[in-house]
Amino acid sequence: MEEIKKQKKRTSRIQSGIIHVHFRGHLGNKIFLDDDDKMEFLYRCQDISEIYMGEIFAFVLMDSYAHLIISSDNLTSNTKKVLQGYSMWFNHKHGLSGKVFEYPFNSAIITSIKMIIESTLDILSNPIKLKKCSHPSEYEWSSYHYYFSKSPLMNNFILTQSIYIRKYFKNQSELDSAINNFSEGFFEVTDRCEDTWYKPSDSFVSKHLTLILNERNIFELGADEMEQTIKLLRNVTGASYKQLALLTHSDYESVKKLY
Repeated sequence: MEEIKKQKKRTSRIQSGIIHVHFRGHLGNKIFLDDDDKMEFLYRCQDISEIYMGEIFAFVLMDSYAHLIISSDNLTSNTKKVLQGYSMWFNHKHGLSGKVFEYPFNSAIITSIKMIIESTLDILSNPIKLKKCSHPSEYEWSSYHYYFSKSPLMNNFILTQSIYIRKYFKNQSELDSAINNFSEGFFEVTDRCEDTWYKPSDSFVSKHLTLILNERNIFELGADEMEQTIKLLRNVTGASYKQLALLTHSDYESVKKLY
C-alpha cells in the first residue's frame, strides 16, 4: 500500500512547462567536490536541454545542492537522465559508490513571469545567503553572469535564456539591487512585472513562440505537439486565446477547449 502511494505521488508531478527544480546531495553530502564536477553537471544539463528542445532560465550550483529553472515537456525522465548520468560519472571519478542525490528531487511549476523573476532572484541570492560572497558577481557558478554579459565564461558548458530578466530589469545595476534586497527579504515584484504577465504584447508572445519552436516551422507540428506548444506559450506569457489562435494559426474555439 505504501509503495502504491509513493507511485501515485510521483506520477502527479507536473511534467510540462517552466519548472523550478532543486537537487540535494544524499544525506546532505556534497554533490560537487571541485570545479570540474560543476562543469560536468552543467554540460550534462545543457546536453539534455538541447536533445529535448528545452531551455534553461536560471541556475546556481552550491556544494551540496543545485537549483535550476528550466522548460521541459517530460520533466522526470529528462531529469533522471541528468542525475543518473552525473552520479555514475561522479562516483567513477572520485572512487565512490552509492547514492549521490537525494530522491525524489523537488520541483515546482512556474505559472507567471512574476514567479520566474522571484524564483530567479531567490536562486541568485543563495551564495550571498550562505556568505560565499558579498556580491553576486563574485560567485562564478550561477546564471547571474549570463543576463547582461555578451560573453559569459561558462558558455562552453551551458546556455541560459535571458529574455525575462532583461525584459524586467533595465541593466545589471537594477538586477544587482534586486538580488541584494531579496537576500535580505525585502524584495517585492512591482506592477511592471504584473503588467507584463497579464497584458503581453503580440511581439512578446511571438518572440517566446519562436524560442519554443527552436527554429522549427510551426506548420510541421503534429496535433499533440501543437497542443503542448499552445499550453506552454500561455503558461509562460499569459497570452489571450485570441493571441494564441492568431500566432499559432489555430482555430479560436479549439484553443479555448484546451482550458
